[in-house]
Amino acid sequence: MTKVGLARLLIVGLLVIGLALPAAGSSVSLSLSFGRSPAGPRWHAPFSLERDVTYTYYLSAYRWGWESVSGELSMVRSGSTVRMSYKIGGASGTVTAPYDPQAMVGALLLDALTNTSIDYAGVQLLATPFKFTPWLEQFGEAVLRDGRVWEVSGNPPIRFDAQPKSWRNDYEWTGQIRQGSRTILTLEIDVDEPLPVYLETRDGEYRFTAELRVQRAPVRILR
Repeated sequence: MTKVGLARLLIVGLLVIGLALPAAGSSVSLSLSFGRSPAGPRWHAPFSLERDVTYTYYLSAYRWGWESVSGELSMVRSGSTVRMSYKIGGASGTVTAPYDPQAMVGALLLDALTNTSIDYAGVQLLATPFKFTPWLEQFGEAVLRDGRVWEVSGNPPIRFDAQPKSWRNDYEWTGQIRQGSRTILTLEIDVDEPLPVYLETRDGEYRFTAELRVQRAPVRILR
């Protein structure tokens, strides 16, 4: 890979999560009175990773309906840093970054871009689990409900609409982040987990998905 090609991929990769952030002074409407059901629960502390818990996303990129790239990304927080290990196709790597979503995705993509066997789709795929992070504040303050949850003013505005996955519980939700008529991101939320349990986004002919598995240490009972 040439330096020009590497720079181009780096720019593209770092812009992956720049999903039309609200401009300075933009207003935010939270927990609007849309929808058919009463107010639901809050998502407990989005992106507040538990220490020494392994969060693994299983990643897939589909092109014209066929899986073209697959991989996984694991994250383990230890104090003020997070250790990330990834596999994309036949490539793999490990990187440690400060416990901050922007720092994490920046370090991750920079490391991946030094690997000549990871292409554009692979870079996009690694960034997929971070696609919701520009709106952490909105997610953390809003009350989940069936319908409009939050909206950021703009031209066009960005909004998040949700619905419960089942009427038998109020802790599993699915929703879409939209800008105007365009769906930016589809995600599924378990309010007790700090990360979305599923994310899906599209870019041209590609569809990228990320599915979460959480591994916690077994509870030891002292006798």
